[in-house]
Amino acid sequence: LDLEHAINIDDQEAEPFALRGKIFLKRGEMEQASRDFAYALESDPGDEESRLHLARLLARGGASADAMELLGPLLEYGENDDIVATGALLRSQLSMTLGSTEAAAQDAQIAIDRWPKQPWGYLQMAACQLASMQGEETLKTLKTAEQFVKNIKDVPDIMALRASAYEQLERDDQARRERAKVEGSARLPAIVYGTILNPAQNVPINPNKPVDIRAILAD
Repeated sequence: LDLEHAINIDDQEAEPFALRGKIFLKRGEMEQASRDFAYALESDPGDEESRLHLARLLARGGASADAMELLGPLLEYGENDDIVATGALLRSQLSMTLGSTEAAAQDAQIAIDRWPKQPWGYLQMAACQLASMQGEETLKTLKTAEQFVKNIKDVPDIMALRASAYEQLERDDQARRERAKVEGSARLPAIVYGTILNPAQNVPINPNKPVDIRAILAD
C-alpha cells in the first residue's frame, strides 16, 4: 500500500516499481512482477537488479531471445559484480539451449572474471566444454571450481558434470563411481534464476540419492 501511494505521488520514479516488483515476485504473481520491473527500467535503464529480474522472468516464460537482448546492456556496462555475473550465467545457459556453445563460453568467462573465487562461472564453463565434447578440459575446469568450495557435497553439480565428462571420455568405471557420490539437487540453477524461479527446485541429480542427508541432520 505504501508503494502504491508512492507511485500515485510520482509514477516516473523507478524505485517504487522495482520494490513492488520484488513483492509480487515473492508472492508468485509473475505477470505483475514483470510489469513493474519493466516500468522500473523505463524510468531508470541503469537499474541493474530490475533488468536481471525481468530477464529471469522472460527466460522462465520461454522468451529466451527477449531475455538475451535485455541482458546485453547489463553485461556490457553493468557495475555490480554479483548482478553482472548472474546475468552472464543466465545468458550463457540461454545460448546453450539455442546451440551456441561458443557464445555461451564467452559469457561463462564473463562470470568467471566477475566471480573469480566462486565456483559458478567455472561450472558453467565446464558445461559449455562438455557440450563441445572437450572432456579433458571439462575435468580441468571442474578441478578449478572445486578449489572454491569448502565441501564438494555442497555443490553436487561438480560431481555430476565430472561423471558426464568421464562418460564422454569412455572412462565408465570412474563415471559410475563419481555419479554414485552425488546426492541432493543442483545448486547452479538457484544461483542463475534465484530461489523463487529456480527451474530445478528440489529435483535430485541422482534419483538413488534424492536427499542430502546433511540437510536433514541440520534440521
